[in-house]
Amino acid sequence: MAKIPDIKIKFSAKGAPNLIRAIKTLDRSTKALINSQARIVASNARQNHSNKKLGAGILGLNGKQRLLNNSFATLRSKMLLASFAAGIFTMTIGKLVKSQKEQEKAEKKLSQALKSTGHSAGLSHKQLLLMASGLQSVTTHGDEAIIGVQSLMLTFTNINKEVFPQALESILNVSDAMGQDLKQSTIQIGKALNDPIQGMSALRRIGIQLSETQKQQVTQFMAVNDVASAQKIIIEELDAQFGGMARSTRLTLAGSLTALGNAW
Repeated sequence: MAKIPDIKIKFSAKGAPNLIRAIKTLDRSTKALINSQARIVASNARQNHSNKKLGAGILGLNGKQRLLNNSFATLRSKMLLASFAAGIFTMTIGKLVKSQKEQEKAEKKLSQALKSTGHSAGLSHKQLLLMASGLQSVTTHGDEAIIGVQSLMLTFTNINKEVFPQALESILNVSDAMGQDLKQSTIQIGKALNDPIQGMSALRRIGIQLSETQKQQVTQFMAVNDVASAQKIIIEELDAQFGGMARSTRLTLAGSLTALGNAW
């Protein structure tokens, strides 16, 4: 603000009384103007001070508002994280419960298959579960799915413990190689092994063909009722065409992710 210059006015009145009064009135007015200007300056100074205090208050309020906004943002983030975690937990628990139900159902079917077939395969319930668990760890198939295959395999009562493990893995290999479901592969291979003579023709229809030498060997073994040896000829050919397919699928990225899901 510009500095108001110091104003000094001095009158010397002589003459007519009216003129003297007019000059005195002007003198008082001038002094009053100077006093008014001084009050305005003082008022402006006080206003500036008040404005500064108000500005500081507003800044403080803005700061508090920012802190409050940050607190709400932090709380919102924590709530979102908590909600996400709760969702993941719920999904995980739900999947575990579902998997447990499927596992129990598969094991009950396996027990019933063993009972209905009179344990003709020569394998116990525990042995079959361990077999399924071992194959789950090296393939993309869950143990409950493998147990389902075992239950269906048991209905082909000519497949016994001598060839059962190899036949089971052959089914997994064929399914992965041909892109078909386990049930279809189990029925195809189960029929072929249960009756090797008829089975050779059935396999040929789905593209699995034995050589003439292999056909003769199967026929000769069946002639002496050596079913297991005839079955091994078929399994050897299945291994030659599809061996290791299920295990190699497990080694891919997609296979690893599937196996991870099976582990839950």
